Amino acid sequence: MKTRIAAGELNGSVVVEKFPGPSRVNVDLDYSGIDAASLARAYAWNPKYRIFSNVTGTLNGWFEGKLKRYDFSGTADLKSYTPARVADLVPLPLDGSTEYEVSPGEARVANADVRFYSTTVKADGLIHETKSDLKLAMRSSDLRNLAFLYSGANGSGSFDGILSGPAARPVLEGEFTLQNHLYREWKIQNATGSARLDTQTENVDLRNVHVSQGESQVVINGRAHLDGSAVDLRVQSNRVTGPDLAVFINRKVEGIFSGNVHITALTPVRLEGEVSVNDLWFDGRLIGDTRGHVRYFDPVVELDQLSVRQGEATLTGNGLFNRATDTVKFSTHLASADLHRFASLGLPGSLGGTIRQADFRGDGTRIRPNIRGEAILQNLSFYDEVFPQARVEVSSTGSKLDLSLDAARNLSLTAQVDTAGAGYPFTARANFTMYPLARIAGLSEGTILATGNAILSGLVTDSKRIRGDGSIESAEARLKQRTLRTTKPFTFDFNSERLTLTGVTLTGESTQVSLAGTIGFAAAAPLNLDVSGRLDLAFIAAAYPEWISSGGMNVEGRIGGTVQNPDLRGLAHLANASFGRRGLFTSLSNLNGDLFFDQDRVTLSNIQGLMGGGNVRAQGAALLQHGSVQAMNIRIEADDVRLRPSYPEGLRTVVDGTLILRGAWEAPVLEGNLQIQNLAYRSSFEEFLTLLTERNVSAESSPLGRLRLSVHVEGSRNITIQNQLADVEARVDVDVKGTVESPSLTGHIEASGGTLLFQGNRYRVNRGNIDFVDPLRIEPVVDVQAETEVRDYRVILAISGRGDQLHLDLRSDPPLPELEIVSLIAGGRTREEYASRPGTSVPTSEQLFQSGATSILFDLLRQRVGGRIFGLNNVRLEPFLVGAESNPGARITLSEQVTKDLSISYSQDLASNRQQIILIEYFVSRNTSILASRDELGNFGLDIRRRARF
Repeated sequence: MKTRIAAGELNGSVVVEKFPGPSRVNVDLDYSGIDAASLARAYAWNPKYRIFSNVTGTLNGWFEGKLKRYDFSGTADLKSYTPARVADLVPLPLDGSTEYEVSPGEARVANADVRFYSTTVKADGLIHETKSDLKLAMRSSDLRNLAFLYSGANGSGSFDGILSGPAARPVLEGEFTLQNHLYREWKIQNATGSARLDTQTENVDLRNVHVSQGESQVVINGRAHLDGSAVDLRVQSNRVTGPDLAVFINRKVEGIFSGNVHITALTPVRLEGEVSVNDLWFDGRLIGDTRGHVRYFDPVVELDQLSVRQGEATLTGNGLFNRATDTVKFSTHLASADLHRFASLGLPGSLGGTIRQADFRGDGTRIRPNIRGEAILQNLSFYDEVFPQARVEVSSTGSKLDLSLDAARNLSLTAQVDTAGAGYPFTARANFTMYPLARIAGLSEGTILATGNAILSGLVTDSKRIRGDGSIESAEARLKQRTLRTTKPFTFDFNSERLTLTGVTLTGESTQVSLAGTIGFAAAAPLNLDVSGRLDLAFIAAAYPEWISSGGMNVEGRIGGTVQNPDLRGLAHLANASFGRRGLFTSLSNLNGDLFFDQDRVTLSNIQGLMGGGNVRAQGAALLQHGSVQAMNIRIEADDVRLRPSYPEGLRTVVDGTLILRGAWEAPVLEGNLQIQNLAYRSSFEEFLTLLTERNVSAESSPLGRLRLSVHVEGSRNITIQNQLADVEARVDVDVKGTVESPSLTGHIEASGGTLLFQGNRYRVNRGNIDFVDPLRIEPVVDVQAETEVRDYRVILAISGRGDQLHLDLRSDPPLPELEIVSLIAGGRTREEYASRPGTSVPTSEQLFQSGATSILFDLLRQRVGGRIFGLNNVRLEPFLVGAESNPGARITLSEQVTKDLSISYSQDLASNRQQIILIEYFVSRNTSILASRDELGNFGLDIRRRARF
């Protein structure tokens, strides 16, 4: 037989049995292009799921009647086509192949390999309208292909398991994978595990389902309805990251979550369990390490047994939040928490300190909770005011926050803050008893204690908006053991720009001052302050520790204008005042005179006092502008003023002179002339040289360092310079320029006589000049020459050079090599003297120089420590040709200049304890002396020495 049927071709054999009458038809056919959709009445399932494919294959079997009964088997190759849209039909365009057996109501497939869009299915088993049993292996890159089975199907995945039950609403059970599945607004990146899905009831049972999301993973077990209405799931995890969780709760979260949660509903969400979070951040705010029992019955979140730790801070308690109504209820205990940690919650930065412990309860809404509780705080600060310990009680109703603060025993404050207002507006009342005000008054030393009350208002976040008024019942200021007290209560009011005082009278030792008016804080704030009475000047030193002051000042005046440009009018009279500054070498005492104030001008009239035992007079004027001295012209006259500066040490001088102090205080100039009446400088020789070569007189900056100098100094008598090497008289004619901090010197210092002492010999100064020629710094040019007699030689010593490059030159008459001169002035002998002694080896000039240089160095050592150790004036080391002449060895010599004319020397050979030499020399006259000796052999001698020059 060959025929066309169902849009395809059919050929083969057909055998009809029992014809006519009820018959059975046996078929053995090949077919091609058969439209499977036209065979819907032969489907073993609901025909609305219609296969739109052209089928080619074989058909074997039989049927009776009009397919009332049949049993077919064969093979089928399917090629899909695009069907026309038909209402109430689910099109299934399939491609692939299968072996089949078909009978009424059921079909068996074997080796089925079918592709449905992007879904492939391999199947073996029974498809039955009510009792299917089909083994499936499915892979799909787009699960939306299966939306006819489950409307929420999406993403990609696979399934290996069994399809059972009704073919239209089967049960699928097996292992599955699921990627990028969108469930409601949540996207599940990856899920693997075992599942049993009943498409009839739309319930799914999950076993050990591992869900991965970013860096997070959870394990799910339990049952859930596909629409989320009924859920019984256990979710466990050791790692869920905040960013991965954030996509599900639509809030910015960071941290590592872990725990065990029981979910009982997804619509709405109902869950409960134990959760812990390491380093939790929520909406950009650091919470800390968090533990607790969570109950979320949407829209209500409950937290029990909550524990939070952030550094040293801890919080425990419980809370409730309703997302729908925005209501909250909580109870917490807080300990060791820095207030700055709450800045992200809106706490103003003007508040600081540490909550040692606190208990708070609250309810209401999240924006406007009603809070009650109390806290103990340490180092509570409001701007610059600090309370070491304070107790705070808090209560709020809506946006109104009521505070009660007790700081120690001397301050109590009640306040109300509007937390809904911009900047947190507040009003407060403070009562204080003996409260310290030194910091507020800007007092660096001393104390101010006050008792009174004040009413305050303003903004917590803006100190410039704070204002207030009140009264002081009593006040006491103590400055360096000097005390001022108020005589009666007075009132005040203030804002950020000014303070107004009414009826203030202060009394103390040598002081009684009345104040009334306005004191400005800001540069443009108006001043209007009346001052009268007597002030003890010792309070200046108390307020400014770098100054030393005493005496009194009578004042009567008014201060107007502004802080930047004050208008001073009145009189101040100094009475036996004294002023000095720490670090300066002199001070003014017994100072009397008047200061007249006229707007911006201060006039000094008849100011007289004492400095260094001499008289000082000053008069002139200064101009005050912008809070400082802008111009001054003050004449200072000094008579017989004794100066004893700390640098250079040892300088004592008496001067007369006239100086003019002029210019602005930022760049003052001191000019004039000083006449030295008497000057004595006593120091070590090294200190003298250091003074001449010092580049910076003071390494530290001083308050007077910017003072520019233009002072001429001269003196021609009673000027002496003394040290252990020199005793000279000098004449001075120099100009001091530059600044006090970096001075320069030009001019001339000339020695008019005196002596130098070197190695026990006195040198008469016959020329001594020090010239200062560098106008930018102090760098002397030295030219000094002195001479002396050493035994039968006239030794001439010359020191010359610039700055710290000084040179020493030696010569003698009769002439000797310079190397031998060093030995001679060190107390040794010349080569000729050694050569004149029979049996004595003659040293070289270099050996003599080494011997003499060693002795000089040893003498310098003696100058530093020898006097303390030996109590002697001279110590000399002779390494060559001493002792028994023929037995040379090292020798140490100690000498003492007992009087001007008597000296004693002791010499010891270091190689023997027997060779001791003692010399006693007495000068009868300048050129004649008597010498008593004991030599190294124990022999005594007495000699008379006569010195003569030829």
